[in-house]
Amino acid sequence: MRDESTLHLIRNRMRVRARRLRVHADERGTSLVEFALGFVLLFSIIFGIIDFGRALYAYDAISDAARIGTRYAIVRGSSSGSPVTASVVSWYVANNCCAGLDPNAITVNTTWSPNNHSGSTVTVQVNYTLTFMFPLLPTWSVPLSATSAMVISQ
Repeated sequence: MRDESTLHLIRNRMRVRARRLRVHADERGTSLVEFALGFVLLFSIIFGIIDFGRALYAYDAISDAARIGTRYAIVRGSSSGSPVTASVVSWYVANNCCAGLDPNAITVNTTWSPNNHSGSTVTVQVNYTLTFMFPLLPTWSVPLSATSAMVISQ
């Protein structure tokens, strides 16, 4: 037969197990809440990385478009035989240089200083409004701008 101390030890172990079960029963919903918070945080980081990459791509695309538009304008100066206008440069940049960007959000400003002749400077500024796609915030837009200037050589 068991003595009194052994029975006391068994009862204590049973009480400890019962307390542990009660503690775990009180924490049943915590894993779901922790998962939800972690899930939101993880996808916020992922969408932030994607939007930051899109912003870098858009800035690189418009800066390249400004350079290409300037190059297009300097080889078509007034002495080239078919002088270019600001609207032609705008059309060329918006339709040929910015793959993956919304052409309706692109504006191109072309200026010549002092005129469209050899030795003058042509400046092309490309503006683009990038709209982020982060789902938890309201629509948020960032204006991007790039400028390029070159001298007309012919």
